[in-house]
Amino acid sequence: MDDEAEGEQPEEPLRPFFNGVPEAAAAAAAEPPSVGIEDLLFFLHNPSRFFLERRLLLRLPEAEESVADEEPLVMGFLEERSAAASIVEASLVNRRVLRVEEALALLRAAPELPPGAAVGAGLSLLWPKLAPLAERLLEATAGPESPPCAALLPLALGGEKWILRGNPGPLRPGGLVRYRCDELRPVDCLQAWVRHLLLCAARPEGVSPRTRHLAFDQDLLFEEIPAEEAEGHLAVLLGLYREGLGRPVPFFRKASWAYAEKGKLNEARSRWLGGYGAKGEAEREDPWHSLAWRGVVDPLEGGFEEIAQRVYGPVLRHGVMLSAQP
Repeated sequence: MDDEAEGEQPEEPLRPFFNGVPEAAAAAAAEPPSVGIEDLLFFLHNPSRFFLERRLLLRLPEAEESVADEEPLVMGFLEERSAAASIVEASLVNRRVLRVEEALALLRAAPELPPGAAVGAGLSLLWPKLAPLAERLLEATAGPESPPCAALLPLALGGEKWILRGNPGPLRPGGLVRYRCDELRPVDCLQAWVRHLLLCAARPEGVSPRTRHLAFDQDLLFEEIPAEEAEGHLAVLLGLYREGLGRPVPFFRKASWAYAEKGKLNEARSRWLGGYGAKGEAEREDPWHSLAWRGVVDPLEGGFEEIAQRVYGPVLRHGVMLSAQP
């Protein structure tokens, strides 16, 4: 018998999940398409999920959490961040940084946090970076709040007119101040940038067009840019959004940031594929990316580099990193 006939047959490659959306008959729109700022941010956070949920109306099952059968010794990552946020919010309400004993009492009363010594141990690790963040945030938000800004921006996408609407966020005379109880990450930079663009384009009266995002390790600052330039950047992102309505767009916020920051495709592949020496989990393991790009040999080809620079290039050029150290 032939040896080759006895050997195992090679596995067939996975068939691509997406082969195109059938084109519908074009109809004259009575009004220009309107997109909310939150929808644009949802798209940029995960274009694969945006396409599968919004265009194909797919839902993926949520991962089930296992019930611990013993008392945890430390808080988990998400629990730590939730605990930190509750302390910062309480500090903002009281307009002073909580004392350690006050913060501990607040956390022990939270039903979603683990009981016993885990809360105290977690707080002792968080406090050295949590207290300075709360202090900087109190200083940055010392001025009175400004009225909400309901922006409605007409933007030209090729020969089409689109409308971008929304509120940049809570404003003060000094500008927009945001924070998150975590180290500064690409998602923070991108969200702050998009909201900053809306602020600079809308120009609400009595508000300086500046945006500051505070984090544990460093702060991010965007200074004023001309309204026309801000509208141009928003039109670029909205054009990508429009593209994402018709197909999965090869923008992956971690891998794309690595490429835009370093200019090396190997850096992006490390974030995408994971493995030895990579930071964090492989981005390709995200279930939305796994499904949308199933059967595609290399999603980091065919426009990935250009889109990464299109989205993150202006963020890196305009963003100023400020050390959180006194």
